[in-house]
Amino acid sequence: MIRNPILDEVRNNVDSRPIPWKGLNRANIVTEDEVQSFESLGKLTPPERLEQVRKDAPRYAGIVAQILSKDGREDLVKYLVLFIAEYSSTVPAFADSLVGIDEVWHCLAKMLTRGDEQIATLAAASLAALTKTKLNEETSTAFFDYVVDTLLCAGSDEIDQKDLGAQLLATVLQNNASRVPFRKYEQRAVPELGRLALTAPLQLQYSSLLVLWILSFDKHAGNRYLNQFNIVPTLLDVAQRGVKEKIVRLCIATLANLVRLIPQAAIPVIIAEGAMTNGKVLPDRKWNDEELQSDLDYLNTTLVEAFDSMTTFEEYLAELQAHKLRWSPVHRNRAFWMENIDEFCKDDWAVLKRLVALALQSKDNVTLAVACHDIAAIVHQNSDAVQVISRAGGKVRIMELIGDSDNDVRYEALRASQVMLQHILA
Repeated sequence: MIRNPILDEVRNNVDSRPIPWKGLNRANIVTEDEVQSFESLGKLTPPERLEQVRKDAPRYAGIVAQILSKDGREDLVKYLVLFIAEYSSTVPAFADSLVGIDEVWHCLAKMLTRGDEQIATLAAASLAALTKTKLNEETSTAFFDYVVDTLLCAGSDEIDQKDLGAQLLATVLQNNASRVPFRKYEQRAVPELGRLALTAPLQLQYSSLLVLWILSFDKHAGNRYLNQFNIVPTLLDVAQRGVKEKIVRLCIATLANLVRLIPQAAIPVIIAEGAMTNGKVLPDRKWNDEELQSDLDYLNTTLVEAFDSMTTFEEYLAELQAHKLRWSPVHRNRAFWMENIDEFCKDDWAVLKRLVALALQSKDNVTLAVACHDIAAIVHQNSDAVQVISRAGGKVRIMELIGDSDNDVRYEALRASQVMLQHILA
């Protein structure tokens, strides 16, 4: 079962308050058979309890479902939901028996919005344990609503709360089927996970990276990492300054997954982000983890081979694909623009339109300055580009950037504007 200070506190609170089974029986809340079933467990050692639940899993699943459906006292509800969370995590047969009972899913989903934080916490842990076995589509929305919006992305910086949210996601997303309904929540969850991976304390940093690593096994999620969430710089930054080996291992493993699953999309982006400093993703260091070393060797070999075979135009495309331009030698090389202007004209100026789109969307000063410089270089080689830039919104954007607070952006925007004007008047 998940270990987290919030969940541990709830567990201790429940364990410290014995359930008055005989009194509940006299009040007709539970049957004599149900009382005997739970009281007999209480007399056993923890290993013996596990074995007893394993041997009689369908019966215990049925009893728990039957009592929960009555929506009884809070102490009893907490005990039963904790029972589900703990034994679903440790006794597969018990989880398998529960997942087929619709009433269990329905009750747990209702508890997420019941208003009792402790019950909601236990219900989320129970649903995570069950969903690891089988997805129930009816409850997945309620689960992700609670975990993403109430725990992970809540406005407060409550570390334990966010860590619980990340651990719950890591548990559920191990089930491939859960990744489809999660896509509706990625827009909020993935940027927050990236932020926490960069800034959070060690445990929360690890939990956040664990979710990103699990998602990287999904080819569709990997493409969104690159194109929508731009997670590669975060992974490289954390890996290159990571002190703990387990943190570095998750970053490198995630990058290796992206390269294996979507090489054509991932390799140019990783290279453009400066991964190949001194020809290696990370400085030489002795790693104890064999899988980390293996992934590093794979990344270094694959990236070096790809980089060595790149043309200068492919290097340029790699920067565009990474949504981040830098003053690499290619931009200042006059011969590059003369030799490759036809590449910018191809397919109705497709590459130029991507460059203009980047200038419209980026908030990075270096990217904006380089984009303005490159637009001027393209116009200088082919004046037909002016109309393309204007129709794509680039002309208005460049005029706006003339008033930018950054000196380089302002200078390059002014220069690009002048070049375009010269070719219009020519």
